Amino acid sequence: MMFQCISLIETTHENALEGKPTTKSALEYQEEKSESNDNTLQYHDIPSSESIPLDPINEKLPGVYTNGCCGIGHRLTRVVPTILYANNASKKAYIFWGDVSWSTLFHDTPYVQSIGSDEFRNTGKNDTVIYNHVPPNWPNFAKVNFPITNTTYDKYVERPWFHSRSLISVLVSMQESLSPLALSYFDPIHDQLRGAKKESGAVTMCVHVRQGNNEVGDWEEKVWRHVSVDELLDGTRASMEAFVRSRKAHKSLVFVASDNADVRPWFEANVPNNWNVLKPEKVLPRPENGVWFGDSRANEVRGSLNQTMQNEILAETIAEVFALGECDALWIPNFSTFTYPAIALTKAKENPVFFASVGDEGYQFHEMNSLDTFQT
Repeated sequence: MMFQCISLIETTHENALEGKPTTKSALEYQEEKSESNDNTLQYHDIPSSESIPLDPINEKLPGVYTNGCCGIGHRLTRVVPTILYANNASKKAYIFWGDVSWSTLFHDTPYVQSIGSDEFRNTGKNDTVIYNHVPPNWPNFAKVNFPITNTTYDKYVERPWFHSRSLISVLVSMQESLSPLALSYFDPIHDQLRGAKKESGAVTMCVHVRQGNNEVGDWEEKVWRHVSVDELLDGTRASMEAFVRSRKAHKSLVFVASDNADVRPWFEANVPNNWNVLKPEKVLPRPENGVWFGDSRANEVRGSLNQTMQNEILAETIAEVFALGECDALWIPNFSTFTYPAIALTKAKENPVFFASVGDEGYQFHEMNSLDTFQT
């Protein structure tokens, strides 16, 4: 096997947000961009990639190859920056996922192509290979001295997701290239949300709840990720009610995504009478313990699943990832890499994103724009 394996230490200095050479800090670059360009999207039902096009690919250049594992959030926080990294160099990104192929979830595009194990093992000597990691020069903002907000936003340290117009282009391109299998889950959700938006005096609200489902390994060790689901749900509903009042809405549709199968029924039983909770047409069972794709036990948990079921599970998951970015507002009561794309897309549409803080008065929610500042 011959390849150029990138170094994550010895790299040229590039700016943190767009991947182009500069001597400016990420903060200085973002301030400059903010003054000279409109870095947000005007609201559309689905943003069009034609309004923020990706760079053309030079097919003669060597490719950028990457793989992935674990849950969909973990995979996307590595693959999406890698696609952006490749595109900024006018190169195509090639993606190998060994369990459920990229092509199961997305069509190939001029920018991204699904490959198999043989192609991944036999890359050329001038190709760039990134092993289940972010690309070089992707900023480690965990080391940046952000103001502490004491909200769930503090855990989202990869802030280029929320400040890079080009990264939004990647997400939009991915959403537009969803496979028929992924669309069989996404389209019914999207159609219900779109229909609700057309009604006068109605709002749509999205929420993601990561409960953990008695996982072990990484999840079990990170005590800060453990939550009281009942308290979390009560606080989220109260914040949603306040939002509905602020919009003077008389109808509401709530889309709920969660690893806990009891969360959607809780909303169905506890929201006001003039609200509806969106019911996806296709819903797959959750494992009794753990997750199908995720921590070190995931292979054991999904060991009884055949390939067809594994494909269906990740198709449902990727549909939820993008559907969460389709509402008039998004609630993030607890941290999960699953929601990076939804936060980015919701913010790009200039719709509010609410992050939770937990104190003596329970869960309180704070709009992203009031939290989203840089400090060096």
